[in-house]
Amino acid sequence: MVAQRKTRSKKDIKKAFAKLLNEKGFEKITVSDITRTADVNRGTFYSHYTDKYDLLNEVEDEILGNLKSYFDESGPKIIKPVDYTEKENVQLFSNDSILHAATYAKDNFEMIHGLISEGGNSKLIPKFKEIMVDILQERAKKIGVLNFNKFKMPDGYAYEIMLSSVVSILEYWILNGVKENPEEIVKIINTAACVAPTEFLM
Repeated sequence: MVAQRKTRSKKDIKKAFAKLLNEKGFEKITVSDITRTADVNRGTFYSHYTDKYDLLNEVEDEILGNLKSYFDESGPKIIKPVDYTEKENVQLFSNDSILHAATYAKDNFEMIHGLISEGGNSKLIPKFKEIMVDILQERAKKIGVLNFNKFKMPDGYAYEIMLSSVVSILEYWILNGVKENPEEIVKIINTAACVAPTEFLM
């Protein structure tokens, strides 16, 4: 019973935190704001967190852990052509992993939107990129598809280009209110991965 109350109070605190992030931004939030919105007392808050930064770190770690779990086993793989008129293609991440991540982001929209918005004071996107680079490096090396020397480009820039079709589109989608459904986002990400930017100008 005590454990259930603790779980419920943490859930209420996080829900209040998400609401306040979107309303006033992280810097202007006080512990009193959180406890009042969550309808819990200060003692309850401090039984879980040392301060609002501790809460922020836990929320970030929780989100990143969940996102990482969707991509962990889904590294790059070579896609065989359906016929001999097409070349082999490399898919960075499976459609299922992108769909799960997008669905999770939509289900947790208020919190993630609050964190990555201008006043969120969060390092969520840079940390997410770091995780994605680690996954990409590990998986890509296993199947031998990394070929950065081909374009004489430093690794950091190459990874930024490779990940932009996933991370930037997810970020844009969330900041603009997740208007499209997750399935549509998977299609958009797949298209972005295969289309050169100049093709939009022709």
